[in-house]
Amino acid sequence: MLGARFRDRQAEERTRRRTQAAHARLLADSIEGDDSLAEVLHVQPSAVPEMIRSRSIFAFEDHDGTRHYPRWQLTETGTVPHLPEVRRSLDNTLHPLTVTHWFCTPDPDLTIDSKPQSPRSWLVAGAPPQVVVDLARDL
Repeated sequence: MLGARFRDRQAEERTRRRTQAAHARLLADSIEGDDSLAEVLHVQPSAVPEMIRSRSIFAFEDHDGTRHYPRWQLTETGTVPHLPEVRRSLDNTLHPLTVTHWFCTPDPDLTIDSKPQSPRSWLVAGAPPQVVVDLARDL
């Protein structure tokens, strides 16, 4: 019995470390703050809170209340095509790591030339967005 608890604690510790590392990677690959995002998107800083309210961009707050914007949702010309439709289909209570993993991980339901694509890659390639919107509802 004690050995099982010990192993459970070890597993919990490994999971905690992996989650912390994933969160650190997400922070490192995010834009910090509304002003910085506005600069990247070439919009007024006052437009950013409306983008969040309308769920046309994904943001999360760190423990200190600073908003972060993962770079995976950006392209050289703005945001990933059809991002607002997909964002509005996602449960707003999903953890940022869950959203990031889902957007960036190849899905066997999204194939181009027989190769699974991530929702992000699918949308950037110009494939039909409704497939991703439907998958987002099931997440």
